[in-house]
Amino acid sequence: MSEILEKIRSRGYGYWQVKIRPDSFDAERVSSVEDLEAILHKTRVGFRGWDFPHLGKSQLIYAPNRVGQETDWGYYLESWQFCRSGQFIYQAGMKEDWHNRGQDPSIYNGLATGEALDAREAIFRFTEIFEFASRLLYTPAGDAWMHLEIAVQGIEGRALWDQPGGFCFPGGRPATVAKFHYQRAFSFLQLSGDAKDLALEAAQELFQHYGWKPSRSFLRDVQSDLLQRGAKVGR
Repeated sequence: MSEILEKIRSRGYGYWQVKIRPDSFDAERVSSVEDLEAILHKTRVGFRGWDFPHLGKSQLIYAPNRVGQETDWGYYLESWQFCRSGQFIYQAGMKEDWHNRGQDPSIYNGLATGEALDAREAIFRFTEIFEFASRLLYTPAGDAWMHLEIAVQGIEGRALWDQPGGFCFPGGRPATVAKFHYQRAFSFLQLSGDAKDLALEAAQELFQHYGWKPSRSFLRDVQSDLLQRGAKVGR
């Protein structure tokens, strides 16, 4: 395990873990690691000022059958690998736990490690994951069926959180399970047509662990607002 991965898992035991893979296995589905890099530049999601997956200024890490990158900057701790088989693996720390490393004031100031899960950040993250997966469909890494596995580790004892003036959470009950685990297989038609809505479905399942059952239409409004705000930041 790399130093970054150890760090991601060290604080509050809270982190995101994502796996996206095509249904059928082919170790040489993508012709070369150089093609992997080209695919990422074409498919990465830029809904806000920070892209998913993040292709930073630091050098990419090449191996015979994969390419990857690790980021350790401010409250961004991320590690990802993209394999010639088409499998993408991503892990990231929760920004809610790492805000005190930044130089600038953070909306999370005052939160203790392991105390909260930012609901807006969760919706944004799900949206980025599903959008990225849908874009992979149109590349050599895509397949007729794609498997998505998303785990949000270390949520037990965390309460849903939003910045002042945001959501109104009923009760604010902390989660009582150690992790949220989401695993589905989607057809080309499903994933290409409903990526944003599928992201909201996953968010709803996560929020159920907090006793909160928002309607899909409410979350869709929140998602639209986030995307509009993110577009302004990304300009």
